[in-house]
Amino acid sequence: MLQNNLFKVGVLGALVAILCLFSSMPVAAETLKLGVIAPLSGPGAPWGQAMVQGPEMAIEDLEKRGGLTINGKKVKVELIPYDDKYAGAEGSKAGSRLVSVDKVRFIIGSISSPSVLAFLPITEKAKAIVLGNCFSPQAVNPKHPYYFRAYATSVEQAEALCSYVVKKHKVTKVALIGPNDETGHSMTAAAVNEYKKLGVEIVYNEFYERTQKDFYPQIKNILDLKADLIDTSGSPSGTVGLIAKQAREMGYKGEIVAPAAIDAAITSSVAGPSAEGIYTAFGINLPDPKFNSFKERFKKKYGKEMTYMGALAWYTAAFMIFDAVQKTQSMDTDVVKEAIENMGEVETIYGKVFWGGMKTYGINHQLMQPIHVQIIRNGKETNEASFPAPKM
Repeated sequence: MLQNNLFKVGVLGALVAILCLFSSMPVAAETLKLGVIAPLSGPGAPWGQAMVQGPEMAIEDLEKRGGLTINGKKVKVELIPYDDKYAGAEGSKAGSRLVSVDKVRFIIGSISSPSVLAFLPITEKAKAIVLGNCFSPQAVNPKHPYYFRAYATSVEQAEALCSYVVKKHKVTKVALIGPNDETGHSMTAAAVNEYKKLGVEIVYNEFYERTQKDFYPQIKNILDLKADLIDTSGSPSGTVGLIAKQAREMGYKGEIVAPAAIDAAITSSVAGPSAEGIYTAFGINLPDPKFNSFKERFKKKYGKEMTYMGALAWYTAAFMIFDAVQKTQSMDTDVVKEAIENMGEVETIYGKVFWGGMKTYGINHQLMQPIHVQIIRNGKETNEASFPAPKM
């Protein structure tokens, strides 16, 4: 009997020791996996790389705040990027891998319309929240309740940009030349609509394949039609530079508008002096003094100048997810989605933003933000005029 009691005491002591051991160990951290789908190679790489850099900087700042905690448990943020090469097939592969293999439910990306439209059926079925910025109007609609467009498109900035340039320079005839894909077609459609409202005649509206380098034949037609404004639609930075350079070489004296988020340094490196005077609404020179601090930090971290607004946009988008998770104390995407939808007006480095788009897209999943019309001077953007976020 005594031996049996001693055995029980021994077992009890061992259990107590084990419990004490486990109680003294730190609580295992949960993980919030943040996927990124972006063009990390090819012509779209400068845009795509910012989709990784912004969240990286956001994660650093999150940790400085003390990190994420849910019900007292520390939440580790893991960034998982995939290259969609600006293509639909690669976007579909990336989306499938993220939700099926990596079990990701929060995604940043992509800026490629073909990529987003390819992976949306996959991410929507998985109820994965996506904060992206493809310009296709098909992306933001009630059929995609988990997709948010986290940056303004040409639709949101067209009124401010087109109106400003047309009125300032008394433009009467415009020529549009853009890439022959979903991005180019949707951006061109938005611009055409705005120019028509302004009473401007559309004298030329053609598309090109993204590999094209020789624009002289199109520019000759534009010159013959006496256009006083060239709108480059969804053209990337280097292509805008080529169009500007070749147009000026052929004697074009009118204005040039680049509605896409161009990198002035890249455009200027291609166009040289011909980049002077190009207008854009996605420039890198913001009036908020905090933006200079962000740019300085970017340069210190990545060893190069920040020449494209994307890093800030995706830094902000990542924090929308982090803040919603922290506020709701949940990683349930239905709960987090509702928190993002109801965040109200939020102050950011590029001004006050809020979710809108009901009139245009049928759902308030389009980020509305101030529009800053900028112009390239000496290889850099200079802020010309700022307009409040549109009500749409």
